Formats: sequence, structure tokens, C-alpha cells
Amino acid sequence: MENNNLFTHRLIKFTSNKIFAFSGIILVGLIIRMYYFPYDLPLTLDGLFYFKYAIDTSVLGHLPEYHLTNNGWPVFLSLFFSGTNSENFLDYMTIQRLVSISLSLLTVIPVYFLCRKFFEHKFAVVGSALFIFDPRIIQNSISGITEPLFILLTASSLALFLTNSKKMIYLAFAVSALATIVRWEGITLFLAISILYLIKFRRDHRKILEYGILIGIYILVLTPMTLPRMEVGGNEPIITSIMSGSSAFSDELQVVNNNFSSPIVYLSNGLVQLGKNLGWLMIPSFILFAPIGLFLMFRDKFSEKISIILPIVILGIVGFYAYSRGIEDLRYLFVLLPLLSVISLFTINRFLYKRKKQNSLLIILILSLLISSLGFLEWKKSDNVHEYEAYEISKKVVELTTKINVYYPESKYVRVGEMHAQTLSEISKSDIYELEVSFAQDYNTLADFITETELSHLVVDGAKNRTQFLNDVFYNESNYPFLIKEYDSEHEGYKYHVKIFRVDYEKFNLENEIVMIP
Repeated sequence: MENNNLFTHRLIKFTSNKIFAFSGIILVGLIIRMYYFPYDLPLTLDGLFYFKYAIDTSVLGHLPEYHLTNNGWPVFLSLFFSGTNSENFLDYMTIQRLVSISLSLLTVIPVYFLCRKFFEHKFAVVGSALFIFDPRIIQNSISGITEPLFILLTASSLALFLTNSKKMIYLAFAVSALATIVRWEGITLFLAISILYLIKFRRDHRKILEYGILIGIYILVLTPMTLPRMEVGGNEPIITSIMSGSSAFSDELQVVNNNFSSPIVYLSNGLVQLGKNLGWLMIPSFILFAPIGLFLMFRDKFSEKISIILPIVILGIVGFYAYSRGIEDLRYLFVLLPLLSVISLFTINRFLYKRKKQNSLLIILILSLLISSLGFLEWKKSDNVHEYEAYEISKKVVELTTKINVYYPESKYVRVGEMHAQTLSEISKSDIYELEVSFAQDYNTLADFITETELSHLVVDGAKNRTQFLNDVFYNESNYPFLIKEYDSEHEGYKYHVKIFRVDYEKFNLENEIVMIP
């Protein structure tokens, strides 16, 4: 019993020290991320596209001659690539993931200061733990994409703004410009802190006039990146993205109106989807704390909390816009998690403030957050053996074929499979989208699919989400004499069973002519 009490006492003393508490949280966050790190697996999808842009930038020494709206992250990444001497592209992908992980861990600092604005140190530490142990933040941090840097800059800008220091407010607007370079949605962050500034100093005419200086700082920071992007693309991608998005949104509302459906119903569906996705986002870490915390915020002096509520509303506009258009992706809401950490503390503080053994209860809470996060990660964990086999098989697909059917999600490795034998300079010069792909779901029969798309090969694996005629080829290949099997992964000992068939068009055309004879 004495040993248990001694351990608890030391743990409480450890967590009461700011440096030790931060170090402990960051260390545990790092260990978890490295445990789930997908070793020997390449980046795919968005991560691969950012990787290619970063490689091109580091090799060329300037922006590539193609358009990328959110190029702040790969340009930042290219600085790390430039200092690396390797011809193995997987080494650079590992660096991309490690930089992303580091940025995610660093976000604990601005999150702490956001929480510290309203709560004492030990509660702010819990708020930091809420963020850094969130399973989706952990998953996202090892994907090598834009969110870790964007969230870090967003949380930093808000934390700097809330310090009430004139110099820090200037810096907050500069950081918001950097966030806008990383993702164009950062314009909503600029809008949020602008409104907060105008509300805060609404009675101070001199401060209102100084807002022009803040706009100047924002534009000044944007300019070094926007000018080169305009030279490459012929226009400013941030403004273009906003205008094109607004135009698409307006066009969809018009279509709804023309179909005699109420735009109000369309917009309300967007709000419903926003609410559903926000609810899903809060599971498991925030679901017990954030809703109650929001209620408590409105119940108390609301004027003091508008600096949290207003950014949530404005930053959430991007998610509302996406969900109204049927684009389902939780990543649009990840930027809200630092603010949800603050809101959750209103619940935790209300129930634990001045409680006996408060420190022990806070430690138990942090451990509970950690356990629930690990449980969620285990539930959602991908099969890395299957993923690795899919990647290895993709190399064979690239070697044998020129135009294939999509077999997603495994076909996501085909793009990176195209550059597995290339040097870094060859990757920079090549196009990772040389292999053509077509969707079988758009066709009713195999004959129509082959005729319309002129595939060179079929790649089939018998998965449940494939079209019926592709699975029939997998299970009954002898019924298709015009398909010549060139590869079977089972012969190489893979558990993931894939077959690659070459389309013999002479036999295919002959068979289809015979079928057409009355």
C-alpha cells in the first residue's frame, strides 16, 4: 500500500511540473505514433501528390511548372528534402511522415496556451492531452498531409491573438497568412480573428484604424508565395479556389431551385451532415465533455468565451460547404479539435474543481483518454501486411499493364508503384499518372467495359466491393478464353490473391462477333 501511495505521489509531483508534464505527454504521443507508423509502406493519394510536389521543388530549386492550390506544406517539406542525400524515395516519404508527426506533437504548445487562457495549469495539461491523444489526430499525423501544419498554425494564431499583447496580435495575423498558404481555408481563420479584433476594440477608434496595418501584414506575408504561384498558374489560387467554390455552391443551389426543391432543405441537409460529422469527430475523446462544456459556456458569462465560439463557427463554414455538396471527409473539421479541447475543459473543471484528490482524478482522466484512444486506434487499425502485399503487387501491375480497371483501395499503390525503380531526378521528371485507369462501376457487362475503355489488362481480386462481372472473371477464369492470365499473386506466396489478365482483342472481337450472329 505504501509503495502505491509513493508511486501516486511521485506521479502527481511529476505532472504538476510544466516541463515534465509537457515532456511526458509529448513522449507518450510520440511513442503511440511510432507504434502505428506504417514502416516500409509508401505514401498514397494526397500524401503522394504532396510528396511529388516537394521532390520537384527540392530538385528544381523553384516551384514546379504545374498548379497546386495548397502548396505551402510541400514547399515547407522541400526544405527537409533538400538536406537529404538519398536516392531511395521511401527515405523521403519517411521524412515526410516524421516531419508531420513532429508538427502534430508541437501543436500541444499552442493548445496548452489556449486552455491556459481560461484554466489553471493542470487543467490546461489535460486539454493538451485531449488533443495529442485524439486517435484521428494520431492517424492523420502519420499520413504526411497538410493538416498537422495547418492545425499548428491555426492554433498558434488563435493563442497569440488571445495573449492581448499588441505585438502578439500582429504576429497572429502573420501566422494566419501562413495558414492560408498551407490551406486556402485559412482565409476563414483570418476572418475569425479579424471579427474578434473589431469586436474587442469596437470602442477604440485608433485600434480600428490599426486594423489596416493588420491587413497589410496579412497580405505582406502572403505575397512571397502568391506571386510565384501566379507566375506558374496565371492566377492567384486562393482567390480562384474561393470564387470557383462559391460558383459551384451557387450553381448547385440553382439546380435545386430549378428542380422545385427548397434551397432551405438543401442547406439544412448541409447543417445536418455537419452535425453528424462533428458528433463522429468527438468520439471517443470529446463526446462526454464537449457538448456539456458548450452548454456551460452559454450558461456562464458568454462574452468572455466568444473568442472560442466564434472561431469554431467560422472555421466550421468550410465543413458546412463541403457537406452541403456531398463531400464527406472528417478532415475539414480537424482544425476545430484544439478549440474543442478548450470547451471540454469547462466540463472537466466544473466536475473536478476543488474536489478532494483532484490531481489523482486528473491523472486517471488522462490515462482514461489514453486507453480509449488506443482502443479506437486498434479498432480502426489497417492490416499492414495486406497493405504491403498490395504495394508489392502494384509493382507487377505497373510492369505488365498500360491501362487497367480501378480496384480501390488497393489500387492506390499503383501510382507509387510507377516510381519504385526510379532515381530522385527521374521521379522529378516523370509523371506518376502514366498508367491509365477506368471504373468498372460505370458499365453493366464485361464486354461493354472492355469495348468502351480499351483496357490492356484486367486486375481482379474477388473483393466484395467489386462489380459482379469482375468477380466472375476471378472465380471462373476458364469461361473467358480471351483473357490471358499473366500473373497470379498466389504463386508468389501472398495472402492477398490478385490475378492479372491481358485482353486478347483478336479472341475478344471474334467471340463478340459470334455472339452477335442470330
